[in-house]
This record gives sequence, structure tokens and C-alpha cells, in this order.
Amino acid sequence: MPAKMQTSVKCQIDDCTSEPVAKGLCAKHYMRSRRTGNPNRTRKPGRQRQNEVIWQYVRGQFSEYGWSPRTIDRYVRAYALLQVGGFDSDFNIGIIKAATRSSGSFNVSKFERLVLEALEEALCKIAEREAA
Repeated sequence: MPAKMQTSVKCQIDDCTSEPVAKGLCAKHYMRSRRTGNPNRTRKPGRQRQNEVIWQYVRGQFSEYGWSPRTIDRYVRAYALLQVGGFDSDFNIGIIKAATRSSGSFNVSKFERLVLEALEEALCKIAEREAA
């Protein structure tokens, strides 16, 4: 069997010495080109937002608190679940007050936990009613 010949063909991107796989680009640069339209452009790591316009608005609303994007995500998810739960406004206010510390700062972890507990309790009541 003949030995594989070494070729001097390399990726079209400067300083890249990888072998091309498609359209003169190596696998890495070809995938970047497919994803972003530019083989030199990389995406930011992490989950991609579905609607960046809404996210910018929400981030602006919470920027004064100094919350990280992850904390804002957690708060928005928990608040959305609270709204979907169909609880009355007094109940919602009660959960928000319970998650507010005496200093006035907001405990997002506690808020998340209280919302999930309330939803779990509501779902259990629904299941009990349907079983009866």
C-alpha cells in the first residue's frame, strides 16, 4: 500500500495549519463560517437568548441592583412561573415579601424556592381533586 503523501494544503485562514475539510477551511473555521457567517468570528460561550431585545430590557430594569445575568435569569424564570401559576396578587406579593430581607435586599434563591414550593403544592391539590 502506498504511503500517504504529505500535501502542503492548509486552511485558508492565516496562521491556521490544519487540513481543509470543506471550501478550503479546516473543520473549526468551516463550522464558525456556518454558525456566524464569518470563519474568524466566535460566539460567546453559554446559552443563547431567544429574544435579545427583551433580554436587554430586563437587564436594564435590574442593572441598578448589580445582579449578574444568571441571577436575573433565575428571577425572571421564577417570576414567570409565579404568573403562570395563576395565584392571586396578594399571594404573589406575600411570596415577594417573604423573599425580601430585612435590609431591603432581595433573596432570589429564596424567591425561586418559594415559587417552586407553591407550584408543587398547587399541583398536588389539583391531583388530589382529580383522583377523588
